[in-house]
Amino acid sequence: MKKKNIKFKNILSDLFYLTIVVVLFGIFLSLFTFVYFAKDLPRPERYTDRPIVEPSKIYDRTGENILYTIYGEEKREIIDIDSVSPYFVDALLTAEDRNFYNHIGIDFQGIVRSALLNLQARRTV
Repeated sequence: MKKKNIKFKNILSDLFYLTIVVVLFGIFLSLFTFVYFAKDLPRPERYTDRPIVEPSKIYDRTGENILYTIYGEEKREIIDIDSVSPYFVDALLTAEDRNFYNHIGIDFQGIVRSALLNLQARRTV
């Protein structure tokens, strides 16, 4: 009886150490994968420092009336965030992510739903 008990403890001990090794290997593999793919991602600073092309505006001699607006391929005008309509923000969030205010930035429910749909269709949908 004691031999069975010792064998069982040895098996549990080995299983415990194996579990620790597998978990540590999984963490290491996850970190390695993250670093491998993160090195190719663009830096966020590059997007805040880049120049935004704005149209040139030609005013009359008083400087109050715009006579001409010259723009290249894109017609843009920078505005303050306060002047964006809250209806536009709500419409954008509704189109992109209805649960935007209900999760931490990652919609796990949406990811699972997407994965299930892809598995069901056997392709990316």
